[in-house]
Amino acid sequence: MAKAAGLKSTDWPYPVIELYLGRRSAADVLLVASKADERCEAQFYNGEWQLLRGNRAAAATALQAAAADICPKNLSEYKGALAELKRFETGLALIDKASAAVEDFPDFHLARGLFFMNLVRSNPAKYVSYLPKIESSFKRSLALGETEKYKSVRGSGTFLAQYNLGTLYHVFGNAAEARKCFEQAAASGYDPAKQMLQKLQGR
Repeated sequence: MAKAAGLKSTDWPYPVIELYLGRRSAADVLLVASKADERCEAQFYNGEWQLLRGNRAAAATALQAAAADICPKNLSEYKGALAELKRFETGLALIDKASAAVEDFPDFHLARGLFFMNLVRSNPAKYVSYLPKIESSFKRSLALGETEKYKSVRGSGTFLAQYNLGTLYHVFGNAAEARKCFEQAAASGYDPAKQMLQKLQGR
């Protein structure tokens, strides 16, 4: 903290500090990074900043950039970027291992669908083959419905799965199916679904 306090606004990594303090945008931090190690650090800390806000697709893009050729291989940020990206691969292994044991748990299928959604967003070219698993996961969650067998999050087998399935259809231009899913989720009182319907009606 003492070192950070002594930095001038023109010194690196002052722009990164400003990003985390909400005083500078991620795009601006990338613009002012001029050296190779600064560009690497900018992408890494941008990725971490995006993760803190739940923006996994943007985070993966930044971390992939940090793990690419712009990063000197001796920087800790390079190793950190590789570790973050490795989590996606670890997640795939865990899902495969857990599938049989929690096949009848709607929460698992909801989480599975969300994981595959973030996975595909992180690198469409690499993970596009997992796209059908997003839809099938949400549909399986809906087929199971709400459960009393497990300690379940309310909505995992109904409005949460309906909303996320609707989001998937909306992204891929299937307006009719998207609206149907949002209407079902909104009927359960789910506000994000109501907001999506308002946006669709405003078009």
